Amino acid sequence: MSPYHYSPYIRRFLALAGMGLSCMGILFTLMAYFILSPSIGSMKQASDAQFAHIDTVLLSAENSAVNASLTIKEKPAAVMGDINDALLAYADSSDELASSLEGVGSILPIPQLSKVSGNLRSSSASMRSASANLMELQGSFNSTATDMAALGVQIKDYRQELTSTHTQLTSLLGALQTTLLLLVFTGIIAFLVQIALCTALLFD
Repeated sequence: MSPYHYSPYIRRFLALAGMGLSCMGILFTLMAYFILSPSIGSMKQASDAQFAHIDTVLLSAENSAVNASLTIKEKPAAVMGDINDALLAYADSSDELASSLEGVGSILPIPQLSKVSGNLRSSSASMRSASANLMELQGSFNSTATDMAALGVQIKDYRQELTSTHTQLTSLLGALQTTLLLLVFTGIIAFLVQIALCTALLFD
């Protein structure tokens, strides 16, 4: 004879408790999804906006460098000042986005976030270095036009790196959202199976 027949009240209590806890588990799972999913969406929108802003600043710097290579003999100081402002604006924006990602990484320890943040920090440092080099050029204009053309190419490369970094972050956030959805679906299925087992135990 099954030992359950000696304790029908305990069996029913455990079955009802299991059903209740499973229902609470489903509720908490759905609550977690509706809290985390919008947060990921907001993070994506914010990063898209910041990346778009940085790309606009970089494009301005690139155009300034190209134009400077043609007009550097007429207004070298003014042109260099405009380019330097654009480079520093990019560096500041890149550091700000990196700080935002590092803040998210402290909550969600995802290695890819650290990689993206590191890329942004490295890019920012490179642009600050380019800014410092640009300021040093003010004392010598013999090869400035050539240097400006090369700087335009360098900035274009930075824009391509930025696009690649943005793509990586977008893919990461998309994968994170998909993983969250799969975890929620799996959790709900598991709780439903638990409810079915408890129901069978209750009416056995």
